[in-house]
Amino acid sequence: MKPGKGFSKSDSAWPEIIVPVVAAAIYVLISLVNHFVYRTYFNDLGLYTNAMYNYAHGNWDKSLIIAGGEHIDLWLLIFSPLSYLFGSYTLLIFQIVLVIAGGVGVRKYILQISENRLLSILAQVHFYFSFGLFTALSFDYHSNVCAAMLIPWLFIFVKQEKWIGASVIFFLIIVAKENMPLWMMFVCSGMLFSLHRLHLGRGKYKLPHLIIPDPHKNSAKVLLVFVFVATAYFLFLSQWFMPRYSYAVIGHLKDYHILGTTPLSAIENIFTHPFEVLKMFFTNHVNVAGGDFLKAEFHMFLLFSGGWILLIRPQYLWMCIPVFAQKLLTDNPQFWGVGGQYAIEFVPIISIGIFEFLSLKISRQSTTEKAGLIRWKRIKTIAIASVLITVVTTFRMLDYSHAFIDRAAIRFYQQRHYTAHLSMDSAGDAIDLIPQDAALSAQTHLAPHAALRKSIYLFPEINDADYILLQLNGNSFYPLTQEELISRKEYLIKSGSWNEVWQKDSIVILRRNK
Repeated sequence: MKPGKGFSKSDSAWPEIIVPVVAAAIYVLISLVNHFVYRTYFNDLGLYTNAMYNYAHGNWDKSLIIAGGEHIDLWLLIFSPLSYLFGSYTLLIFQIVLVIAGGVGVRKYILQISENRLLSILAQVHFYFSFGLFTALSFDYHSNVCAAMLIPWLFIFVKQEKWIGASVIFFLIIVAKENMPLWMMFVCSGMLFSLHRLHLGRGKYKLPHLIIPDPHKNSAKVLLVFVFVATAYFLFLSQWFMPRYSYAVIGHLKDYHILGTTPLSAIENIFTHPFEVLKMFFTNHVNVAGGDFLKAEFHMFLLFSGGWILLIRPQYLWMCIPVFAQKLLTDNPQFWGVGGQYAIEFVPIISIGIFEFLSLKISRQSTTEKAGLIRWKRIKTIAIASVLITVVTTFRMLDYSHAFIDRAAIRFYQQRHYTAHLSMDSAGDAIDLIPQDAALSAQTHLAPHAALRKSIYLFPEINDADYILLQLNGNSFYPLTQEELISRKEYLIKSGSWNEVWQKDSIVILRRNK
């Protein structure tokens, strides 16, 4: 093995195989097991699974996009036929496959720019074991997770100047969710910035200026087009489409009171009150109980997971600005910490940033072979240390963190993770008894398993439901308490409009009286 080359070509290809296989096994144990034991919920898996069913069956009157949907997500429309194959597990399987593909993309990109197998495999391991992936996979399905997994492939196609592939990836990312066009404005402009080189100008004063080297002229033009398209699509969604059709999405803007009620007012407030906004990135700006340490903990975990690269590579910090803002400037403290899917966009940017930085160090010419060997040892040490610290940080987060994290959902190495808080046989029997063509109102953790139908609602919303499916004990009663749920169930029966037609192991079915 020569210095700076990592594994030689004659070495076994097992690392490229074993790393994604191990990662996939862990992700399956986290995500699919959670669904199997009824630890997934109406928001978002149940809602999205129901939307897929309606797209696949042509029920456009139930369109999630136009009927005041939770998010503007065109992926559900494109990939809805997969629901015929995998049922209620479709989106979770799809999400895991894309996460694995994202890691493969990170490895291929780093290998492309460094020509170093060891460095590329370490980059893949760093990506797979970042805490943002574990928290995202432990809580349901979210389209921004899938979209973020395509970022490495955008880097690959732009680097190779394969513009059709780059355009397809770019299109898939911006249509995945309403906030993705905003993020891509920063990602593509950050990639554009990285093409520039600082040169000392000629003339009397020799002022420094930025130029784009000739080999990157085409890349710069395409990235500029991407920035323009992402901006136009974001303005279309935020200024015209969402205010008219997607009431649920517009409702989320109320959580950013300091920034204003529209994206344009947010930009204005950022520029008119920059120091006040900057302070909010680190403080409990709504003075909520228990929120004092959430942001500090997140910054600490991000720093130890490789976030230090954002401080020395400004183009990657630029790419993360809208993610920081969306996560830390909201009035909802659940966004601030390390839990949920709210840190997923950092994962590909940081993994690519660290190992691209190390790749550039490798490519520098050394005066002697000994100097090259010393440099490679240093780079390898930094790379291995970055991976080890990231892995330790992630598993530290699994066991101890200030932020709310469902321990049962994420600790795949404990027996509690594989234990359901209900009788799965009784729940399955209840779902089988409800006709698939009947409209259903269901409790949050029961909804994803029963969502393959035209109409499903989160109880206590009933609307035109013919059946109601509830569990009277357990620990999942959102948005009610256990007492409120039981009280509403009793009220419906006493009203004479509903009858209890089935009960077993605290799981009940109510049917509307015709």
